[in-house]
Amino acid sequence: MRKKIPSLRHKTVKKLVAVSLGITSIFGLNSFFYSINEHKLSNAAGQIEAIEALNTTANIDKISIFENLKKQSIYCKKDFPENCQNYFNALIQVKNRSKDYKIALLETIELNENHPIFASIASVSLKADQIASNGFGLSFNNAKKLNIATASEYINRVIENENANINNFNQIESGLSTNLNKLYLAVKSLKERESLGREPIQHLKRKLNISYLILIISEAILFLIVCSVDIINNNISDDSIEGKLNKKNKVLFIVPKVRPLMLSFLFALISVIIGQSLLSYEIDNIVLGHCRKMNLQNIFSYNNLESIPYKNRVAILNLMKSPVYCNKYLSNDSKVSINQLNKYRVSDYKVLHEIQGYKIRLYADSYNRMENSRSQKQSKLLVSLLVFNVLALTFTAIFLQADSKEIEGD
Repeated sequence: MRKKIPSLRHKTVKKLVAVSLGITSIFGLNSFFYSINEHKLSNAAGQIEAIEALNTTANIDKISIFENLKKQSIYCKKDFPENCQNYFNALIQVKNRSKDYKIALLETIELNENHPIFASIASVSLKADQIASNGFGLSFNNAKKLNIATASEYINRVIENENANINNFNQIESGLSTNLNKLYLAVKSLKERESLGREPIQHLKRKLNISYLILIISEAILFLIVCSVDIINNNISDDSIEGKLNKKNKVLFIVPKVRPLMLSFLFALISVIIGQSLLSYEIDNIVLGHCRKMNLQNIFSYNNLESIPYKNRVAILNLMKSPVYCNKYLSNDSKVSINQLNKYRVSDYKVLHEIQGYKIRLYADSYNRMENSRSQKQSKLLVSLLVFNVLALTFTAIFLQADSKEIEGD
C-alpha cells in the first residue's frame, strides 16, 4: 500500500504548531519572571515607605519624646520621687515606642531578628524596666499585678513603698539617654544602608516592563499562529467554479465560512490588546500608589508639626521630600511650580512651612488627577473588552453555523 504523502497544508500546520509550543514555553517561563519582578517592585516600594516612615518618626521622637524625657528628668530629680509623675508618663512613651519600632522592623520592613538594631531596641526597653524596678522600686510587672493604671497611681504607690533610690535612678537614667541616642543613630544608619543595598525602584520597574514586553509579544505571536492554523485548516477551497478558478490561478481564496472566523479572530485580537493594556496599568499603579503613600506620610508629618517644639520644626520640614521617580506622575504645571519652589533656599520657618505645604498639595492634587484619569480609562477599557469579546463570540457562532451547514452538505 502506497504511503500517503503529507500535504503542504499539513506540513505548514505542523511547523506552526511546533513554533507555538516554543513560544508557549517562553511565555510560561517569562510569566514566572514577571511575577518575581512584580513582587520585588511591590516589596521594595513597601520597604521604602516603611523605612521613610520609621526614620521620620524617629526624628520626631528624638525632638519630642526624648527631649520631653530629659526635661521631665530634671524636674523629677528636684523632688524625687514626688515630682516624677510626668517623667513616668514620658518613660512609658519611650517603652511603647520601642515596641512600635520592633513591630515595624519585624513585620513591615521584615528585618532578620539578628539585626543589630534589635539589640539597640532591647537595651532601651531594658533601661526603662530598670528605672522602674531599681530606680522607683516598683517594676512594670508588679505595677500591673497591683492593677495600677495611671502614672499618678504608680508614683503614689512608689511613695508609699519608700523603695525609690535616687542614686540608682540617676545612674540608670543616664544609661537610658545614651541608649536612646544609639537607637536613633541606628535607625538613621539603617535607612542609609538599606538605600545603598536595595535595587532602585526605577531599575525594578524597568525589569518588570521588559518582562511585560516579552509577555505581550509572545502572547500576540502565539495568538496569530493559532489563528493562522485554524484558518488554514478551515480555508480549504470548495468545488465551486470560483474556488476552482482561484485554485487554478493560484490566487488566495477565502472560503465564505472562514470570513466570519477571521472577523472573530480580529475582535479577539483587539480584546487581547486591551487586556495587555490593562496589565500595563497595573505596573504603573504599583509605583503611583507608592508615591501617593509617601506623600501621605509627608501630609501626616506636616499636620502634626504643632506637637513639635518651634525651634525644631524646620528640621522636620526638611525631611518632607518625594522621590524623583514620582515626578513622572505630576502634571506639567505642577512640575513647573515645584521646580520653581525648589529654587528657594529659606531657613525661616513660616516661609518654609508655606512652601512645603504648597508642594505637598501639588503632589496630592497631581496624584489624585492621575488616579482618577487612569480609573476612567481602565473602566472604558473594561467595557470595550466585554464588547469585543461578545463580538468575537458572535462571529464565531456565525462561523460554526456555516461549518455545520457544510457538514450537513457532506
